[in-house]
Amino acid sequence: GGGGVMGASDAVYFEADGERWLAVANYWDGYDTSVHSSLYRIDSSSGNVAFEKSQVVASSGARAWAFLRVAVDLSAQVDIHGSQQVDFHPSPFLALANYIGGVSLFPWTNASSSHIDESRKMVLPGTDGAAGLAAIELGSHTLLAVARYPPASSGAEVGSVVMSLAVDPEAGPAGVRAAHVQTLDTRDAYAVVASHMDGAHYLVFASMSASGSSSGSPVYAWGPDASRTYPWGAGSATPTFTRIQTLPTERAAGLHAFAWRGAPYVLVAQAGGAG
Repeated sequence: GGGGVMGASDAVYFEADGERWLAVANYWDGYDTSVHSSLYRIDSSSGNVAFEKSQVVASSGARAWAFLRVAVDLSAQVDIHGSQQVDFHPSPFLALANYIGGVSLFPWTNASSSHIDESRKMVLPGTDGAAGLAAIELGSHTLLAVARYPPASSGAEVGSVVMSLAVDPEAGPAGVRAAHVQTLDTRDAYAVVASHMDGAHYLVFASMSASGSSSGSPVYAWGPDASRTYPWGAGSATPTFTRIQTLPTERAAGLHAFAWRGAPYVLVAQAGGAG
């Protein structure tokens, strides 16, 4: 397709370069999953809200977008006196979860013609079947959680993954070093959200599984938990998420994390069950 909104599975709002944007992930056009996903600039200068299509990006069964910022990992040996100039400020990126082909990572540029730099696209390994994304920005690096649904190529159950991203000017066209941190035990993961509370980071995965002994949406945690006085994943040099709970859901298709009067909540959309 030539872009626009068709068979959309997700839309994410973000702000960059002093502008407001909406990225739409198009899963298919009714016939084929090899379609384009779209970027819109939100213009309210005239008093009315208008969505101006800025760019289209090739996608294949696109399920989700995520806007994230990635910084230089200062623990790595970066030659700041070399010929290549290093910017230590976090750099913006857009990640696109393609169910067919995995996660594509694009540098965000302030060029007037194209903000998503497709020529510098990086495909994250081991992310085929990507269905959802959640980013956790930690300063020196950024964690990207990828919810994975059984890929169409095999249909076999797969775990979701957590990747670590850090800017490295010498690491390929995107200038990002990506490393696998952890594979999480999930079943039919269809979405993921990240939440932060009392110093701990949480990942909640929506499971599209029907009710049964192995069903439910898992909750993972990493970091200190004030109520238990010890950290999840303690003693690990890298973030290690621990499964702490399974939510009783049936064919969970979407998630939204929010806070109300200081307490965190997760809203779950289900394709089956009583609610």
